[in-house]
Amino acid sequence: MIIKNNEKPSVESLKAFVAEVRNFKPKVAIMGKSGAGKSSLVNALFGESVSTVSDIGTGTKEVNYFDYEGITLIDFPGLADLNKENEAQFLKMYEEELSDVDLALWIIPANDRANAPDIAIYEQLLKPERERMPTMVILSKQDNMGTPHKKFWDDDDFRPTDKLVQAILEKENLLSNEFDLSTRYISSVATEYDDDTKAYRSFNLDGLVNKIVSVLPNEKKYAITREVDDKNVTSETRIAAEQGLWESMKSFMGDAFDSAKDVASDIIIASLPSALSWVTKKFKFW
Repeated sequence: MIIKNNEKPSVESLKAFVAEVRNFKPKVAIMGKSGAGKSSLVNALFGESVSTVSDIGTGTKEVNYFDYEGITLIDFPGLADLNKENEAQFLKMYEEELSDVDLALWIIPANDRANAPDIAIYEQLLKPERERMPTMVILSKQDNMGTPHKKFWDDDDFRPTDKLVQAILEKENLLSNEFDLSTRYISSVATEYDDDTKAYRSFNLDGLVNKIVSVLPNEKKYAITREVDDKNVTSETRIAAEQGLWESMKSFMGDAFDSAKDVASDIIIASLPSALSWVTKKFKFW
């Protein structure tokens, strides 16, 4: 629904629209070869054990759904299971299950050189849908890029040294060319579970979330920032998500926006979680 011809929108309709965006439940596909680090990435990203190693990334030949209150994660079979005998069946299953997915996270280990199966699936199933369903290619396990790069990983701070950063950028540019995909859809990360602290150490998950929010449609940005662990969401990303809500409200209101934008602003501000009240300072610039 888009309000047109300067028709004055009701407060109820605006509140309902904002509530719909605030409560939107995204479907996120988790894809890639078995052993790509899907489980640890998902757990570190969301800050809790939403999956276990035996749940995600075990080479299952079925699609597994992990349905939570605010998000649905869909784990796809590892591409290593794809062969001539089951290729048609796999591709049909992928196509059907991806039909209503909002975001695909395609995970590739940083030391993986055999990307042809990944590229083939992306070209056939994901690339044609990238306007509706953005695909984020994630280079995982940056702490395990292999010789000679391993020595350039700072394990104390759990991050790459300057020398390794250059190698990471080169790998991202290589995948950009192979997938015919802008580097804004490619992110490099690392995660590791610390048995002593019972928590995940991570590198660049906040950068990943920032990129995800930047490529999602305006009305879907907030839901991702709501669901991931707070430590993985920067202030910049929070603002981008709220601006997405603001822009989606403008599109919803159409021609009526100019005459009712103050009412719309008040409704959006009133819907903000208390922890995000500081964002209201940005509204006057939008």
